[in-house]
Amino acid sequence: MFDEFAHLKLDAPLLVLDLETTGLNVKKDRIVEYAAMRVTPDGESDIYGRTVNPGFSIPSEATAVHRISDADVRDSPQFEQIAQEFRDFIGDRGPIAGYNIKRFDLPLLIEEFKRCGITLDLSNRPIIDSFEIYNKMDPRTLTGAAVRYLGQAFEGAHSAVDDVLAAAAVLDAQIARHADLPRNARELAKMFASPDLAGRFRFDDAGQIVFNFGKHRGRTLDAVASKDPGYLTWLRNQEGTLDDVRALVQAALDRAADDLDEWIDAYNSGQRFK
Repeated sequence: MFDEFAHLKLDAPLLVLDLETTGLNVKKDRIVEYAAMRVTPDGESDIYGRTVNPGFSIPSEATAVHRISDADVRDSPQFEQIAQEFRDFIGDRGPIAGYNIKRFDLPLLIEEFKRCGITLDLSNRPIIDSFEIYNKMDPRTLTGAAVRYLGQAFEGAHSAVDDVLAAAAVLDAQIARHADLPRNARELAKMFASPDLAGRFRFDDAGQIVFNFGKHRGRTLDAVASKDPGYLTWLRNQEGTLDDVRALVQAALDRAADDLDEWIDAYNSGQRFK
């Protein structure tokens, strides 16, 4: 399905990534299969992937999606046994692409590495998510995206290797289809950049961080920190809250506390009545 990028321009190797897992909880669920393809600016590519034993029985609901059963992973290594090898393949430079990787694959992968004592820092890497592009242009699934952009469905949906190939092909076809999308991988990632990896927050036109979910959707993070700090404290302490969201929330709470201290100091010194 994918041979090379004919439309997306690369100035550094691009990594295309996909995971199959035991469920949808990025904090608790585990990888049962992963695949990654590295594509260089001159068009060379190599793909790397394998099944993983999660250490417990794969829920039937997950198997119904990706068709990976306990028998399929019985003799596979656990993630900690191959974590460093996979981390080395991912590397530390260049953009990363995939389908729905910002909200799911990358946050879950970060947690898997963390349990192994390995850091995956993506703060300086451009992230391109074909799901974001597709959701903006025409919301559907990866299978639907393949039909629309490639003119065909693809066999093997929810096999990590097949999904990687499909995600790469869909991404390149999206670049060809939509003239308003940047042709450069870094510029494309920048177009969809958000304050946190999973897009729980977004930037407004003024560059302020705005809630993208929940009861405060559309309000700035700093406004909520001033008016409803208890909610942010609750959010920060939730088990499922990712580390980058915790950091944004804590920084907003700290700014609100500093503003309150300044107000108190000004009040006590009588400056507010001058």
